[in-house]
Amino acid sequence: MVFQNGATAAFATNHTLSISMETSSISSKDHGDFAATMPSSITWEVTCENLFSLTDASAFRDAILSMQPVTLALSQSNYAGYGTQQQAGGKIGEPGIVDSANGSAAWTEGTGFVAGKAYVTSFQVNAPAGDNATYSVTFTGTGALVTNANSSTYGQ
Repeated sequence: MVFQNGATAAFATNHTLSISMETSSISSKDHGDFAATMPSSITWEVTCENLFSLTDASAFRDAILSMQPVTLALSQSNYAGYGTQQQAGGKIGEPGIVDSANGSAAWTEGTGFVAGKAYVTSFQVNAPAGDNATYSVTFTGTGALVTNANSSTYGQ
């Protein structure tokens, strides 16, 4: 599940993490007909597709317009329990359930997979006739992607 600054992107339908390594040529006459390369940098990107939620979509819209990096994490999620929740979207037990007592999200960030600072570099809303409204967000990493971290432990 994707967490931005510790808050989940609710109603997610898909998340994708892409990590790429750029290389630089170090070919010389000694390499003959074969190219030689060495690692030069690593880039990373996360894409997230979600059913539309005004609150979540507004947060991503604001993030791209502010041109400031956010702390982003891809981590396991913990569900706070089934107690007295009301359905905010999806089915009971899926993202988007809120606690009716205090209105807080029932999903919390769990064990981290990767975390880092990223810019929202693309934000798109799609509202087709007769179908669910959705939005897509692309995050482009800036700096290191830390393993085994979530947004609350990143940078510590």
